[in-house]
Formats: sequence, C-alpha cells, structure tokens
Amino acid sequence: MENIENKKNTWGGARANSGGRREGAGRKKLPPEKKVKPVKAISFKISKELYSKAENIAEENNLSIGQYAKKILLENINKN
Repeated sequence: MENIENKKNTWGGARANSGGRREGAGRKKLPPEKKVKPVKAISFKISKELYSKAENIAEENNLSIGQYAKKILLENINKN
C-alpha cells in the first residue's frame, strides 16, 4: 500500500492523482465579444388601478408589462 504522503494529489477525479489544477482543465474563457454585459434590475410598486391601465396599454402594443415599462423608461431617458 502506498503511503499517502508520497502522493502528489490524492483528491478529485475518478482516479488517484487525477484531480487538481492542470493545464487545459476547466471551462474555457469566452472571447470578449461573447461575454455577457452586467445588468441591473429595477422593481417598484404601483396601485392596482395604475397596473391595470399599464397592462391594457402593453397588451394593445403586443408587449409584456415589463417590456412596456422598459420602453417608457428608455424613451424618457433619451429625451434628456
């Protein structure tokens, strides 16, 4: 039986000495053009009446309420 102290790396992988950091191991890095840009979420509360009005307008424009809210926000930000 081999002494554990003589082994270089005894953890990970299906075979002894198969785990750990190795050249070429792990997930490959994405090229910069394929990296996902960080995003932030916005949430807010509105009355049932206001929600109902916004929901109707969104449906008339074939948008989800989230898409409609984003559209309104972007239109107003771009005005300034």
